[in-house]
Amino acid sequence: MANILEVPLSNVFAWTDSRVTLGWLQGNPRRFLTFVGNRVAEISDAIPVACWRHVKGADNPADCASRGMFPAELVEHKLWRSGPQWLRESEESWNVKVSFDKHPIPSEERDVQQTLLPVITTDLPLLERISSYNHLVRVTAWILRFVNNARKRSEGDSSKILSLSELKRSEEIWWRIAQRASFHEEVCNLENGKGLSPRSKILPFHPFLDK
Repeated sequence: MANILEVPLSNVFAWTDSRVTLGWLQGNPRRFLTFVGNRVAEISDAIPVACWRHVKGADNPADCASRGMFPAELVEHKLWRSGPQWLRESEESWNVKVSFDKHPIPSEERDVQQTLLPVITTDLPLLERISSYNHLVRVTAWILRFVNNARKRSEGDSSKILSLSELKRSEEIWWRIAQRASFHEEVCNLENGKGLSPRSKILPFHPFLDK
């Protein structure tokens, strides 16, 4: 947009009343869960992080429409039509520019102890590229079919529709990955014929390994 309007990028400012959003924007998109990371990357590509500023909710024109005002009210609403008064003054007098180091990375940042993704994305980059569970299952099913067809000497399955058994197999694979990632110590103990630690959160469920 800045290129189309021939506006120098140094004069472009983006505003948000969400300090959480500013916290996301200061971080590397790969540090977040896929849904947040993808959107942070898109925003950062469109508008440099240095252009972002914080605006109080009371001064945010976008809130006028999002809080249920009627169209007739918006027509005459000064903030909606013209924005905050201080925006017409020089940048030095805005008193809204905030340092990004004041905005800690929100809890959506990946936590090895709380989420599956950081445990396994090093070896499974597919999780970095897909944010929908159903999409993940279907893509995995197609990959499994391709591998199965490649191993066969005769012509493999060429159907354009995934079967229920293929989708079920794909889901079971991700269930096993999730179990091993979340309860790695427990799985290793069970595989080696050892008992679970008394500190294990799943000990009351008497877990066991099936085929």
